[in-house]
Amino acid sequence: MRWGHPADLPADEIDIAVVIDVLRATTTATVLLSREIAELRVAATPANLGSLSRDAVIVFSELGSVSESFRTVDNSPHVAKTVPFEGRLPVLVTTNGTRAIKAAWSRARRVFLASFLNLDAVADLLLRLRGNVTLLPCGSFSRRAACEEDDLCAAALDAALRGARGNVRDFADKCWNAPGVRKRLASNPGLSEDCKLAFSTNLIRVVPEVVAESAEGLLTVRPCLD
Repeated sequence: MRWGHPADLPADEIDIAVVIDVLRATTTATVLLSREIAELRVAATPANLGSLSRDAVIVFSELGSVSESFRTVDNSPHVAKTVPFEGRLPVLVTTNGTRAIKAAWSRARRVFLASFLNLDAVADLLLRLRGNVTLLPCGSFSRRAACEEDDLCAAALDAALRGARGNVRDFADKCWNAPGVRKRLASNPGLSEDCKLAFSTNLIRVVPEVVAESAEGLLTVRPCLD
């Protein structure tokens, strides 16, 4: 078991990478794929959206510039639970998480997305695969800085893989008192609904997996069927 930061991956190929961005990219992706859609797309940055048809997609993003060109809703797991797709393909592009997913895809043989919501399902899958696992708590991608909620989720997954699943709830509860989370909530009280969902444990059995990359750099993410 290895831990790393997605912006500082080793040159050698990784067997299995697990990207964790609790607030909010990997939680949002997990919620979206729990809604029985076949797949979603991940764009590392807004520049990767250029080839998409405005009428064919709904973009989940907190980046204001994206809304100028596409129908956009917030990168919010709470919103993702109920927003109507209206026949559009969900596309995720965020400040940190989608860049981390792209970085992992460039190095790893297989890439999965984890959150507190699907932690047991991810642990069960990894135990079945029996590969060499690298946990990638996202934090701030550009600053290469940790975020407490991502590290706590990674620690909970590490514990689950070592047979200690009983304290997963404890790890999630600690997120509420993490200084970074408290700071974000103070500046954006509306984030509380996302936190309530993101810090809930094992409500979803879906494990998102990155399965392909298009010529334009868009990643396809589907529920893992292993």
